[in-house]
Amino acid sequence: MAKTKDKAQTPAVFERAIDKIRDEMANSKQGYVQMVGEALTEYLQQHPEAEEKLLQKDKTIEGAVKAVEAEARKNQKGNVGVVDPVKGYEIIMGYFGIDAKVSLSIGEAAAAGTSPAPAGAPSPKGRTEEKPADPFDLDALIGAM
Repeated sequence: MAKTKDKAQTPAVFERAIDKIRDEMANSKQGYVQMVGEALTEYLQQHPEAEEKLLQKDKTIEGAVKAVEAEARKNQKGNVGVVDPVKGYEIIMGYFGIDAKVSLSIGEAAAAGTSPAPAGAPSPKGRTEEKPADPFDLDALIGAM
């Protein structure tokens, strides 16, 4: 079966990619493996054409995290090295050979009160977009009486 740009090659290959991610998650107690595994699973569900890239035998979640750690060391000050979430996501996806772009600008993220979300990345769970009540909102105060 010929692979198309937006379709999984076969359901069996797609399932093997999901299983590979889940197996690595099941065999690790590290929180970062769980977090990256969830992000990869959601990305794959939205982009099934990435299945072959995630099935590479020499590519693992641990390896992707090590790539992020190596980048953080380049920016290390004292004992602390950091990589912002967008860059971290891009490094992880790049490790697997996936060109994932950020779908939300820094300005839009600041306005929404979230960090920039990469395209295909899982959305934050449990967050509400509700604005805090304005203590000087007389309409709300009168309506509450």
